[in-house]
Amino acid sequence: MKRILVLCVAVIITFSMVTPQNNQMGKLFAEKIAQKMMDSLNLTNSQQSKIYSINMDLLQQKSEARKDLKNSNNLTRIIQNIENKRDSLYKQVLPDQKYRTYLQKKQSLISND
Repeated sequence: MKRILVLCVAVIITFSMVTPQNNQMGKLFAEKIAQKMMDSLNLTNSQQSKIYSINMDLLQQKSEARKDLKNSNNLTRIIQNIENKRDSLYKQVLPDQKYRTYLQKKQSLISND
């Protein structure tokens, strides 16, 4: 279970670095994140599909920011702001218990427990 979450965090970090030229890779990462969350949180197909859509939307926002702010010092902050939306978007999709479990697993990964 912990391996799945480590993989999810690694994928999310990599996902945040995807450039517009690697959009196909971003789609693969979005699918992988959704599948790993489905497996670890026992999501329904509908929930998995919504998680995938969220990940794709965030990818698109980050790609657009990279195009618009190529040489800007604000790019890192903008990308982080986009990434910070992820949890609140997931909360709209996941039932309370699954969302709490997701946050616990995420926190465990971040603190390396």
